[in-house]
Amino acid sequence: MNSKNAKDPNTMDEQLFPPAQPAPLAPPPGLQLPSATAQITSIATRLKLAEERYANLSKRNQITEASLLSFEKDIKAELRVLTKQTIELRKHLADINAKIDAITGELGTVVHKYEFLTVERYLDLWQPMMFITREEARRLIAAAVQEQKQQQEKQDSTAGLGERNA
Repeated sequence: MNSKNAKDPNTMDEQLFPPAQPAPLAPPPGLQLPSATAQITSIATRLKLAEERYANLSKRNQITEASLLSFEKDIKAELRVLTKQTIELRKHLADINAKIDAITGELGTVVHKYEFLTVERYLDLWQPMMFITREEARRLIAAAVQEQKQQQEKQDSTAGLGERNA
């Protein structure tokens, strides 16, 4: 290449993109027009089918995306509910643990079985059901005192009669 041709933009375009050949006006020999029309019709039909398939796939894609968005929304709502339930369960578990700790602490002060059996033996030995109450004791004492007074009076009255008779 010479430098004069390199600077001319038209020449560069011709080198990079050679001029197109003019299209033949007449059909080449041996080409039958009815078969070309049939081929064009066939291609047009296939193109229309491909466009319909593309439209159907596009609709399916939109439906799938909408379904996924709805599903994602539902999952997020369920996740929120599960999170709240988990928090509530943890609080419940903490309450139960606190109650168990309190019960465990109280069990240290509970009477053991052998201590209970010892007290039971003493109760069987003493038989406290046979004891009397203070009120019963007061009544018995008052009755005994009253009886004693009556006997004393009786003795005094019999002794007084005996002195009178003598």
